[in-house]
Amino acid sequence: MWPEELADDIAQADNAEELHNIAVFLEDPDPLALVLEHPALDVGTALLAYWRLRRAAIVWTTADALLEHAERLLRSGKLPSVVAYEPIGDPHNEELIRAPRWGIPDVLMRPTPAVS
Repeated sequence: MWPEELADDIAQADNAEELHNIAVFLEDPDPLALVLEHPALDVGTALLAYWRLRRAAIVWTTADALLEHAERLLRSGKLPSVVAYEPIGDPHNEELIRAPRWGIPDVLMRPTPAVS
């Protein structure tokens, strides 16, 4: 289980950068679900959440529905580009990238740009 304070921290994130800085440390599906529903969610953080959920899906069956949700959000084109995220450069993803493709769409392998 994850601490209730974490839910408060996610809810109180004022912008995409703060939300991303919290999401970087998350691995469990429940707090990642809160990130995906946050009003400050951007493409980079959604992509980070997708990859964390991809890893979590190995252990938690609840991650599958969230993975689909994250993919829909990313494909919608409605999220702003604020924070950069490069899935291939993230050490958390090394095992997933070296493993067979696991059905990860190419669009979810690309880095996202940051807007200054």
